[in-house]
Amino acid sequence: ACHNLCTVNRKLGRLEIAEQWGQEALILAQQNNLADPEAFAWLHLGYVFRDRGKFSRAAEAFIHSRDGWLTMGRKTLAIEALVGLAGTKWKQGDATGALSLVEEVIDQLVNNPLEGVDEPIRIYLTCYYVLEGCGDDRANIMLQRAHDRLMSNAEKISNPATRATFLDRVPAHRELTELWNARKT
Repeated sequence: ACHNLCTVNRKLGRLEIAEQWGQEALILAQQNNLADPEAFAWLHLGYVFRDRGKFSRAAEAFIHSRDGWLTMGRKTLAIEALVGLAGTKWKQGDATGALSLVEEVIDQLVNNPLEGVDEPIRIYLTCYYVLEGCGDDRANIMLQRAHDRLMSNAEKISNPATRATFLDRVPAHRELTELWNARKT
């Protein structure tokens, strides 16, 4: 529950509250020796720290998350943490470091679906921004993959109002839709 409250509050822009819930999720996971919830707590704290401009703490959180996932053999979730770290480096102005991390995962993102990750669209968008910012043509592939996945998921929602909410109210979905539409004009 704490993990979910962290995520929801972050997406609503309530970063201080999100951080409090993320810290609570981390404490509970560590007290109870729960590796999976701990890695999730670190992942979402990484996003919160990054959004709050606490870049060194964000990097540390994403590294803890990545290491936790790798220890459990959950490579796909480790990719999410690694891309989170890439996004942190990008926001810090370290294009070389961000691109190096994106390079580690790009084949996986292009050739295989991301299953079980929390924020697949955010992963693709982060890679897109890094690649686009570095003048790499693969940015278009990332944007296409993100859009294809988003539209595939949206098509599964039969209710038009619910589908519109899905596309507009989730920040990463709205951001992708705006990017996609801007490209078409």
